Amino acid sequence: MYLPVLLWAESLQKTSRAFGKYNLRMEIMDALVSLIVPVYNASQYLTSFFKMIQDQTYKNFEALLIDDGSSDKTLEQLKVASDRNPQVKYFHQENAGVSKARNRGISEAKGEFLIFVDIDDEFEPTYVEKLANAAKNRPVELVTCGYTEVTSQNIELFKYSETTNYQNLDVLVQKVILHHSVCSALWNKIFFKEIIKKNSIYFNTEISIGEDLLFLVDYITHIECWTEIPDTLYHYFIGQNTMQNYKVATEFDERWLSEWQALIQAQKSLRQATNGYIFQSNLFTMKKIRVANKLLGRIKKYKFNTRLKLEMKHFIQANLGLALKSSEFNIKQKLKLVLVSIL
Repeated sequence: MYLPVLLWAESLQKTSRAFGKYNLRMEIMDALVSLIVPVYNASQYLTSFFKMIQDQTYKNFEALLIDDGSSDKTLEQLKVASDRNPQVKYFHQENAGVSKARNRGISEAKGEFLIFVDIDDEFEPTYVEKLANAAKNRPVELVTCGYTEVTSQNIELFKYSETTNYQNLDVLVQKVILHHSVCSALWNKIFFKEIIKKNSIYFNTEISIGEDLLFLVDYITHIECWTEIPDTLYHYFIGQNTMQNYKVATEFDERWLSEWQALIQAQKSLRQATNGYIFQSNLFTMKKIRVANKLLGRIKKYKFNTRLKLEMKHFIQANLGLALKSSEFNIKQKLKLVLVSIL
């Protein structure tokens, strides 16, 4: 006869843990959402972006655009847009990179929730509404949504859409690491600003590739539960980031190495998690093997010398047996790993 009461009490306790830890205000039904958008020489994308925010069904938001030292007409367009629409706020800084721009956005944000947007992508009219409603109405501290990957010719290459309600943070980290899953990008997620502020979670300005992953893992180590909604709300246009497009590079870009360093730091954050969760130690192993193999290939191609070369080679050697047994690598990739480990 007491079972229904016990089940109710257990449910209430879980909800209390999720919201009570950070005093998250569940009763606010129209919370302010801050969209943080770094921009650099983005003049060609601004008209489309302003149209998308104008079409949002959720109206209580602010769009914070941080100009990272643009040399085109971006800043002038931001000034005009800000004069016309009080929801648009712009800030200017000398060119310092996307991480510093996002950190500026966090410090200027007035919203209870934060969404990070890339200026050259697209999102649905219900983008803010569905993410915000899920964050407000569920006992969670992180919400993710579905997305597509699209070419510059508007050809859809991939679509991700799943529904998950988990308190298992290992599952979340696994989905973050997998490219075609929740992924490590920030644009399909909504964050609680209070969690970010109370735990001083900011972007590492020394990391050029992998800064999203590092920020996300740091955030995950301070939460207890999350959910993903199936709605495909964001459209990521691939091939826009020339820094990662090594095929057109004429020499080795040292910033590529920060992807390896980001993985090392992210793994360290998991080991030092403050939320009491004991993460599996091998979550990053396969990802690190992939990145090490990729970077060693580029180092060889461009005849570049770095102290990290030996570190990455030793890592592959130490985990070669695990990689050879894994279904994540095909025969060609496994052969390449063997060659890398012995040469």
